[in-house]
Amino acid sequence: MALPTYDQAILPILKLLADGNVWAARQITVTLADQLGLTEEERQERTPSGKQTVLRSRVHWATYYAKRAGLLESTKRGAYAITDRGRAVLAERPQKLDAESLLRFPEFAEWVGKKVASGDAEEPLAAETSSDPGLTPDQRLDQAFAEIKESVASDLLDRILQGTWAFFERVVMDLLLAMGYGDRGGPGAGFVTQRSRDEGIDGVIKQDPLGLENIYLQAKHYTDKSVGRREIQEFAGSLDGHRAHKGVFVTTSRFSVEAREYVGKTSSKRIVLIDGQELVRLMIRYGVGVSEERNLSIPRIDLDYFDADSG
Repeated sequence: MALPTYDQAILPILKLLADGNVWAARQITVTLADQLGLTEEERQERTPSGKQTVLRSRVHWATYYAKRAGLLESTKRGAYAITDRGRAVLAERPQKLDAESLLRFPEFAEWVGKKVASGDAEEPLAAETSSDPGLTPDQRLDQAFAEIKESVASDLLDRILQGTWAFFERVVMDLLLAMGYGDRGGPGAGFVTQRSRDEGIDGVIKQDPLGLENIYLQAKHYTDKSVGRREIQEFAGSLDGHRAHKGVFVTTSRFSVEAREYVGKTSSKRIVLIDGQELVRLMIRYGVGVSEERNLSIPRIDLDYFDADSG
């Protein structure tokens, strides 16, 4: 059998995970290849970047779409388990589960924002947008790039949530330093405080060699709980204790409306709030926890070159 497209792989992957066990992505890939009877050549076929196999790429997109539809959940780094919704879908004995059929799930339809067409491209949106004759190639490329970034952002947040609070604090510190904050000319530009003596402060960024201007950090490693006004007020109080005027409060979850209103209208301190979605967006932008897979060079006609000939 030929290599399955990403959407052709959704149903067989769901069936694999119907045993209720947690499956690692590599285990899913190998077992799926065995079930489909793929040749060694098909298993080893590489993506254009050469950094992973086509099969692994399509398994990634299949699990990502299934997770977006609520059929799978990511239980730990690079591992998946079936959900109650996934079991209910299998009980219907579907003949296929492509991206279009997943639109019946509200959260998936909201995420996609439009009718998704099946296809055999390496990345889903390449197939999706090719069905729309109104889009230019540049627009299709932009949409595909946007979905890849969305997938990476989702995986980043999952991995952070599955890590420890200490790892999260280090991520926040690495991000602020990567963004250019801190005294680049000296050692100890930023450090994480000891948890037993943090006095409401999880980290400090030194803006100058003498530490005359510091930025204080608070990091809340929450899964579902939102950060409310009380926590922001307590952080502002901690800044008072350090005679500080600047603070960054980062959470893996979200901030309540009251918390944002307090920062915007009430607090005399300069406090910046970064929620989980903004956190991973910044990580991608500043290259924290991610690496570049490929760099596309898009050719265009050099009009100046040909204009010189007409002169």
